[in-house]
Amino acid sequence: MESLLSSSICAFKYMWPNANKEYGYEFLFPHFIDDFSRMCWIFFLKIKDQDFSCFMEFNNNMENQSGYYIKCLRTDRGGEYISNEFTKFCQDYGIKMQLTTNVTPQQNGVCERKNRTIVNMARSMLHSQYLNYMFWANACRTSVYILNRIPTKSLKGITPYEAWYARKPNVGHFKVFGCLAYAHIPDEKRRKLDPKSQACIFVGYSENYKAYRLYNPKTKSIVISRNVIFDEGGKYGGHPKLIFDDESTNGDSYNEPNNAHVKPKNGQGQVSPPSSCTTSTSSPLNPLIQAKENVKKWKRILANHPTSNILDTNFTKRLTRSQAQEMDNVLSRHENLNMYGDDENVDHSGDIVNYALMANIDVEPSCFENACTNDLWLKEMEEEIEVI
Repeated sequence: MESLLSSSICAFKYMWPNANKEYGYEFLFPHFIDDFSRMCWIFFLKIKDQDFSCFMEFNNNMENQSGYYIKCLRTDRGGEYISNEFTKFCQDYGIKMQLTTNVTPQQNGVCERKNRTIVNMARSMLHSQYLNYMFWANACRTSVYILNRIPTKSLKGITPYEAWYARKPNVGHFKVFGCLAYAHIPDEKRRKLDPKSQACIFVGYSENYKAYRLYNPKTKSIVISRNVIFDEGGKYGGHPKLIFDDESTNGDSYNEPNNAHVKPKNGQGQVSPPSSCTTSTSSPLNPLIQAKENVKKWKRILANHPTSNILDTNFTKRLTRSQAQEMDNVLSRHENLNMYGDDENVDHSGDIVNYALMANIDVEPSCFENACTNDLWLKEMEEEIEVI
C-alpha cells in the first residue's frame, strides 16, 4: 500500500471572490488517493501555497500510522506540485514524481474522477436540504467519509476502508446530511428551566472524536456532540430556499425548525376551527368575519346555474341564490355578536350549519359537486369532454 499516491486540487474560488477577506472560508481542497486501496484523504486550504505544508503533514502521519512509505506521487503540472521546495522534498525522501502531460488531465484519471464524484455528492447534499454554499467544505468532507466506506468497482466489492484497515467499516451511524438534529445540553451548561437540547444542522462526522459535527445557526458555531437525536426527514428551514445566506448577519433572521413552531398561513382563505376559548368579536380571527370575507370574495361561485349546464342530472346539492342570501342574513344578524357566546335569544343551530357551508368555500373545488357550482370549472369540463 501507498507505493503509488495520486493527488489533485479542486478549487471553489469562483463562489466567493473575497472569501479570505470577508469570511475566511477555505475554498481549495487537495486530496490524496492510495492507488491500491482507493482510500482517500481530503484537506481544505485557503491558498495553493499551503499545499506543500499539507503534504508534509500528510506524509508524516501516514508513515507513523501505517508504517508504509510513499514511493511515487502522481499529480498534474500545477505550480504547487512542481515548486522548488516540493521537488526538493520529494528528492530528499526518495519519492518519484509522475507528472501528467500538459493539458492531459486523463493521465491522472483516478483523482479527476474522484473530484467529480465528490463535487456531485456535495452538490446533491446541499441542494436537497436547501443549504447555503457556506457548508460546501462539510459536504465534501462527508462525501469522502462515505466514499471510503462503500464498495467500489476497482476493489471487486470491498470498501477502501476495509482494504486499508483490514476490517469492515461500521455504517450504522450514518445520517442524512443537513437534517435537523437536537444536541443534548449537559446539566453543567444549563439552568433548571433552560431547554435540554439545541436545534442544529447535521454537517458530518468528527475525525478526532467519536461524535457528530453539528452547526448551530444561532451561535454560528460547530458543535461536537455524541448525544444527538436526529430528525432525518426534517429541515432546519423547512421550505425551498437556500437558508443561512452569507449576507445575513443577524441571528434572528434564521428560520426556526419547521416542526418547532407551527403557525397558520395567511392569505389562503382558510377559517380557523371553533375554539373552546372565548373569541373577541373585534379580533381578525373571528370566524364570522372571515366567513363573510370569503363569501364576498367567492360569491360568484354561488350562482344558480340552469339545469342544462349541470353535467350530472342527479346532482341536487348545488348552492342557490336563496342559500347565498340566507348566509348574508346570518352574517348581518350576528356580525357584532360573539358566535360562541351565551345568548338565550339567538338560535345558533342553523348558523353553525351555514358557517360550515361557508368554511368549505375555497379557490379550488374539492369534489365534483363543488366544481358544478362554478362557471369556470363547468366551462373547462365541457372543453375536456369535447376534446375526448
